Amino acid sequence: AAAQGGPLIVGVELPGDEPWPAQALPDGVADGGNIDTRAQRNALLENLRVHPPSRLLAVCDARQTPDRGALALLAELAAPAGELRILLHGAKGQGRAAAWRARLAAAGRPAGSVYEDWLAALAWLGRDDPGQISGPEQKAPNPENMEPKRAGPEHGGHACPARASRERTGPEPRTPEDGNGRG
Repeated sequence: AAAQGGPLIVGVELPGDEPWPAQALPDGVADGGNIDTRAQRNALLENLRVHPPSRLLAVCDARQTPDRGALALLAELAAPAGELRILLHGAKGQGRAAAWRARLAAAGRPAGSVYEDWLAALAWLGRDDPGQISGPEQKAPNPENMEPKRAGPEHGGHACPARASRERTGPEPRTPEDGNGRG
């Protein structure tokens, strides 16, 4: 088994006309890009087998109907990740969040692993110890989902040549330092 890397965020078939990521990422969080093609999907899954993330946040478009392909990809992403949580982007006041939640629950995803708020999802993703923050609908951390605290540089964020060489869609991510990041 490969050593676990740091936290990772990926978009799942998000519209290409929206900025990715939609929020500035916490320090140490790797950007896996917006996965929209079979080639991108295969490259990401292969990379995850070699460099499994400690935590993975998959961002789905809540305005779209959850389909079998997206649900199958989420299941594939969950396998190598220490923990997978899902952010329903665009769910606030619109979208098909209820349909997503129902389909995810039917697929065995706990309700506490689904977010509708970027800040809460990024707070979980950027934590040093994922067991210290509960999900949006959990009162306490689930011991089955907790990872032991790891130390040392080998457990920090990882650079991925496959991710770095992949073509980006949309504008470059904004950081708080450049003054254009959203927060």
